[in-house]
Amino acid sequence: MIFDSFPEFLPAEYRVKFATEPWERRQAAALRRKVFCEEQGVFANDDRDAIDEFAIQLVAISSLGVAPDDVVGAVRIHEAEPGVWWGSRLAVATAYRGIGALGTSLIRLAVCSAHARGCRRFYAHVQSQNAVLFQRLHWRTIEETEFHGRPHHFMQADLAYYPPIANPEVGAGDDCAAIPDGDGFLLLAIEGFMNELVAGDPWFAGWCGVMVNVSDVAAMGGRPIALVDAVWGASEEDVAPVLAGMRAASKAFGVPVVGGHTNTRTDRRQLSVAILGRAEKLLTSFDARPGDRLVAAIDLRGRYREPFANWEAATDAAPDRLRGDLDVLRAIAESGLARAAKDISQGGIIGTAMMLAECSGVGATIDLTAIPRPSGVALERWLQTYPSYGYILAVAPAQAEAVRQCFAVRDIAAAQIGDITPGGRVTITDGHSSETVWDFAREPLIGCGAVPPQKAEAPA
Repeated sequence: MIFDSFPEFLPAEYRVKFATEPWERRQAAALRRKVFCEEQGVFANDDRDAIDEFAIQLVAISSLGVAPDDVVGAVRIHEAEPGVWWGSRLAVATAYRGIGALGTSLIRLAVCSAHARGCRRFYAHVQSQNAVLFQRLHWRTIEETEFHGRPHHFMQADLAYYPPIANPEVGAGDDCAAIPDGDGFLLLAIEGFMNELVAGDPWFAGWCGVMVNVSDVAAMGGRPIALVDAVWGASEEDVAPVLAGMRAASKAFGVPVVGGHTNTRTDRRQLSVAILGRAEKLLTSFDARPGDRLVAAIDLRGRYREPFANWEAATDAAPDRLRGDLDVLRAIAESGLARAAKDISQGGIIGTAMMLAECSGVGATIDLTAIPRPSGVALERWLQTYPSYGYILAVAPAQAEAVRQCFAVRDIAAAQIGDITPGGRVTITDGHSSETVWDFAREPLIGCGAVPPQKAEAPA
């Protein structure tokens, strides 16, 4: 009947973020009070404690259209001691508890943002009825205990499943965006190509549109799923070699181009390509740690694509070899041999190592004489080279040789070229002298460095 009551309208759009506005903090406090005091009776009148004075409050906000509406979920995180973080006061509004993604998203952002702030261990006391959810999200029970007079599980998160998010509003700095998806992550990346390459070598530009994207996915420990492209040119004939290069690479790497956009009425060729992939465990740019060994793996079975700085070792390779070589990174990630990696890009070997160090909030020393290099290629040119297959990994000392062997069995040159160090300086050496080439304390490189751990203390 038209006079029957309507069910409560629940917005379909949500945003999970740090609480930055006064109204967000007020509504988060009200939600916590409603859940923990009124509904559960865990606390008498107020659940707030001394930790709230320095904890970071996260909120899930419902939206009406594009306007934020209400706080419908909340959780807080804090650093109890250097590297040790806790999550607590996870609350979701009653009407929204059927939307499982809300609680999951709050948990993921809580751990990921702590990870970027120097977290090495993340704990929580979880009410027993919620322990199964946390176990599905890769938490383990350390012990069953009683907390606030209720049965709880004392649990720890597996940080391998929680990539660092240095800025919870942006989350930049990695080779791909990692989007939580069930037991793993969807990987999303995009590349744009220099006009000089697209104009001067259009077929190779098309090939690179596929190759560099699958390399980004591999650098994160993933497998590519599909590509889309955007191609501009003066005519169909003008863009034909670009598309031909993409088709050849798509076939060689076994990754379909499933859509895109073409404009044949522009004054020059241009190209941009995006990729979707998936990873079970991640290699990230944020997980290098002081004491790690810096390993470079580069396919030297190639030649320069003159006049560019591209070392090309892929166009003549057998498809099975190309796919198997890329899969080495996935195997390393899933076996836990390493947790930090980056593919060598336009910045060259040193520049890529610097980006990895900046994102991880560490320094590095690099021995130029240890870098794998083709015979007959001058060191100065090699350091500025963009190889078709090249990766920098930060590896625990005990795993360095195992990682090197993963590449060696596929005839890929791999060597320990340096160490990850505390602080923010990147230093190069040739065995006789050394020089600091960058100091992140003085100047950022790409501006995506990990946020230093907060030093605020609880009030007495």
